[in-house]
Amino acid sequence: VVPYGMGESYPSVLVSDAALSFGIAGLPAGTSTEGVMTDIETATTSVSFGTLPFSASRIGAHRFTVTTNAESGYQLFVFQRQDLVSRHGYNINPVAHPNENPDTWPTGASPSAFGYHTGDENLSGLNPSRFSNNNSYARFETVKKEVSYSAIPVDGFSFDLVYRIEVDNQQAAGDYITDIVYVLVPTF
Repeated sequence: VVPYGMGESYPSVLVSDAALSFGIAGLPAGTSTEGVMTDIETATTSVSFGTLPFSASRIGAHRFTVTTNAESGYQLFVFQRQDLVSRHGYNINPVAHPNENPDTWPTGASPSAFGYHTGDENLSGLNPSRFSNNNSYARFETVKKEVSYSAIPVDGFSFDLVYRIEVDNQQAAGDYITDIVYVLVPTF
């Protein structure tokens, strides 16, 4: 018997500091990823498709890397501030399909198509493997949509996000721009 207050010790739990790191890297032209070959180089903070040929896709990609000790993982979301628009007010149309139900790249974009494919094939929601088919594309929207997810901590998880665009000869000429925003949310 140990008298009260004499030498007993109690186990304790030590927790580490919250940790989250996120990296994005541009990829060179000629990178094979997600069933396609990129034909444009991307920079860390930009994607320039250059002059678009008629009726042929242009493809670029970014590589994302996430590390977090968040006990319930993270979600990475994407949204665009506006459609691809020229200074004269013309748009490059997004692909028809939303993130929740991506579909194959359209045959013969008329007059245009712009979209993305995520290489993270295990998302949240009712259809978590919705991007498991390499030829599955969704439109960028002005509300945030999930492009990467984990329900547990990750250490250096990496995936590629593919950007694809196509126009035909009916698309108005011009320089088209948009801002694409990524939001990383850890769940501690």
